[in-house]
Amino acid sequence: MKKHIIIFFICLLNSSYSQQVWNTDPQFPKEQISNAWDEGRDISSLSYGYDRWALVTSDVPGDYLQTWVTDPSFPKNKIKEGWDAGKFITSLTYGNGQWAVVMTEFPLFTSQSYSTSYDFPEEEIQQGWDDGKYITSLNYCNGLWALVMSGVPTGGGQNYSTSYSFPKDKIKEGWDKGMYITNLTYADGKWVLVMSGTLF
Repeated sequence: MKKHIIIFFICLLNSSYSQQVWNTDPQFPKEQISNAWDEGRDISSLSYGYDRWALVTSDVPGDYLQTWVTDPSFPKNKIKEGWDAGKFITSLTYGNGQWAVVMTEFPLFTSQSYSTSYDFPEEEIQQGWDDGKYITSLNYCNGLWALVMSGVPTGGGQNYSTSYSFPKDKIKEGWDKGMYITNLTYADGKWVLVMSGTLF
């Protein structure tokens, strides 16, 4: 794991993709999130694997109110409160005994739904794409795959890949095509990478 992290940071530091920063921490990265917000970056991916949190923050055009909450129980009430306040789920994951949900006041989204399943949600993803929705959060949470898909009128395309090794080549390939990491997680023995033409 450490080797993969080092390779990833070398790739970041020697490329033009400095608008995204990737961190890992065994503790919930509230300080890194706060620092990113202070530097004008928002959470674009938050996941848990290998006994550590993986955080991607991005320089997203616009100024959007963003909040996060952790809860040992599934945060359905917090999600509803966020929806009622005009926010959308932009990350939903589970790690170290707690659920973590990030909600963002993001006018790009027109609708949203979430689902959980024991098997990788390949069919649910395809159905969402067929309905004009995009993956905006996908993580393996407490034995379940938690998928969030959102209506995005101008999403700019999206793909996902799974691999047993850290997907540094897929990340570079996506960046070279002008795409962004919008979800990166390790779960159930494999890495899952989602790259999109628009930052969510």
